[in-house]
Amino acid sequence: MRAYALIPARSGSKGLPDKNILPVAGHPLLAWSIAFARKIPVERVILSTDSEAYAEIGRRYGAEVPALRGAAAASDTAMEEDILADLQATLPGLGIALPDAWVWLKPTCPFRDVAAVEQALAVLRDRPEVDAVRIVSEADARLHRINAEGWLEPLLDSWDPKRSKMRRSEFPKVYQPFNLEVFRHQGWAERGSLFMGRRIHPVVLPRITGLDVDDRDGFELIRALIESAPRAAIVARHLHEPTPAAPPVDPQVAAIAEALRAEAKPGEAAREVLSRARFSIAATREAAEAVLADDPGHVSALRVLAKCQARAGEPAAAAATLRELMRRQTAGQETRRELRRLDLLAGQPSPDPAPPEEAARLEPLAAAADAAMRAVAAGARPDRAGFAALLRQGFEAALREPGARLPPALLALRRARDVAIVGNGPSLKGSGAGAAIEAHGAVLRFNFPVLSGHEADVGRRTDAMILAGAKRGFLATLLEREPGYRRVPAMVAEHRPAEDGAAQPPGIPLPILRLVWQAGYPGPTSGFTGILLTVLLLNRPATLFGFDFFAPGQPGHYFGEAAAALQHETAFERWYVTRFLPAIRPGIRFHAAG
Repeated sequence: MRAYALIPARSGSKGLPDKNILPVAGHPLLAWSIAFARKIPVERVILSTDSEAYAEIGRRYGAEVPALRGAAAASDTAMEEDILADLQATLPGLGIALPDAWVWLKPTCPFRDVAAVEQALAVLRDRPEVDAVRIVSEADARLHRINAEGWLEPLLDSWDPKRSKMRRSEFPKVYQPFNLEVFRHQGWAERGSLFMGRRIHPVVLPRITGLDVDDRDGFELIRALIESAPRAAIVARHLHEPTPAAPPVDPQVAAIAEALRAEAKPGEAAREVLSRARFSIAATREAAEAVLADDPGHVSALRVLAKCQARAGEPAAAAATLRELMRRQTAGQETRRELRRLDLLAGQPSPDPAPPEEAARLEPLAAAADAAMRAVAAGARPDRAGFAALLRQGFEAALREPGARLPPALLALRRARDVAIVGNGPSLKGSGAGAAIEAHGAVLRFNFPVLSGHEADVGRRTDAMILAGAKRGFLATLLEREPGYRRVPAMVAEHRPAEDGAAQPPGIPLPILRLVWQAGYPGPTSGFTGILLTVLLLNRPATLFGFDFFAPGQPGHYFGEAAAALQHETAFERWYVTRFLPAIRPGIRFHAAG
């Protein structure tokens, strides 16, 4: 039976602010729960929190924080079932299998017993009829409440109305729950808020295990017990001293490093790692650096590190890494073009970085694009007419190739008097750009974005759609975002057919895609592809809306979080669209928010 410890620690306590990390005997309060969790027979110790500060504390003491909580699990009204739903949605996507059982450890209850948890897990393992196990402590049943008239009255009907005092032994035994629970994950999947079920096995412990921090008095009592010297025997028996642990290996870092090391031939693993948008830049970079520490000439790790450095805004460092790669492996044309792009972003464009023999092998359009970009970077006038002529000739030649018919989406754009090219960047939120978008002859969007609720900022009309190749597998879900999407002419920003044979929009013909790569670079985002198709190849007047190119610190999309795979050179795309395109196509317009 796979069991995980779960420590839920939200940062927004109002009664006692930050109670979960208040200092007790030199350690944050939640560290005492982590210390206990590391002594019980569980595979993982997971801290669920909405705070990066809490997450860092948790990691320092040996807990994992796979991801911060989503909004639904981080609100003031969130319940345990919301936290479980958040974990259900998050963990599998990070490569973490869901457990059979959870050991739920409130961070505000530091007094616990290892043997009791071992017993609870054994009960769940050996007795399938048991839904959950609760660690409880005996409580006093002689409770009173204040009635509507303000008078004190017994809570239980078993109090003799003819007596003012009664002995505790005259009442049935009652128990205080909420100290610690062990329950099956399947119980939440089947019963939701009744996730612990009704067949709950009790394990009774001394009342010290029921002490909880809910207010300042509760905290001061617990702190006094823990900080007393010497500690009372019952305190020492139920307390587990925290020790800051060496940070555990992030599972993402480990998975990426393993993928890099396991490649069958040099360079093979880089393509797989760079295509995964779910990998964070920090984790990917850490993994590549770890591999290079053991093998400085690892080709895939060098390539991945260069991409991470470029995405982090370090083009000079990325160029140096790429040069090290080229020193160890014969570089092709595209690697050399990538190096020239990095030098350009670093402000160090060479006047003629391509050796004569390489320049002779470059496609004329790629060579002209490189020359024009170097001219713009140097503040010189690019050869617009020559570049435009090569674009026109290349497009006409591409259309003559077998199977290179324009998809209906491109035909719709070609016929339009002008085109609104609408990205999904967060700058659209609050922009009020909806009317300006709708005023264009055609509207091009990407990856079937959410429109409902954002009409004032993004409009509704959609005349053409470009779908990223990596999103083919999610097409059915994306189409459900808006009722009219199934009627929109769409195309996929790659030429390969769908692997599963399912019905899909047509791909952009390969001869046309090659022109995009030559004028820009291979591996572009769907947005960059759409801009170059519309502005350069179709030569349509266009206005760009909402292109933020995944700027660091931004959420990615106006309607939610998103990340671009590292294969996409977003910094170069930003430079190309904002500096190069206006110099080569002066008529392009950019919508200013507000």
